[in-house]
Amino acid sequence: MTGIALHHTTSRNPKANGQSERINTSLKATILSLADHKVDFDLAVAVHKSFYNGTKHSSHGFTPDIVHFGRNLSLIFDTITAPIETPLLTEEGYTNTLLSSLQVLQQQIRTNLQSQQDKQHTRLNSNTM
Repeated sequence: MTGIALHHTTSRNPKANGQSERINTSLKATILSLADHKVDFDLAVAVHKSFYNGTKHSSHGFTPDIVHFGRNLSLIFDTITAPIETPLLTEEGYTNTLLSSLQVLQQQIRTNLQSQQDKQHTRLNSNTM
């Protein structure tokens, strides 16, 4: 349904799992940077997770928070400022709004990903001729 699949790789071969290696490199940089300022490891991981999940994906243009939850979640630093007033919805109203928003979002993501795949396919074909 979501296209997520488990991908097995051999040990000691980081090139075989580029997605995991990319996130590990990014996480390591955040932890080391915050460790220089005496930030606790658990807090550094939480900060990285908050930033990562709030950053738009280059292929489909949406943040992981929006894709998974239908809205941007508060960043770890948003607790410092005053909360934003939001209109109150009934449980049914919230559910209906969320479901319709997620359906539109899912279609937009599919369209954006198809466009990116077409661009990559065109680039690949132009390089192989």
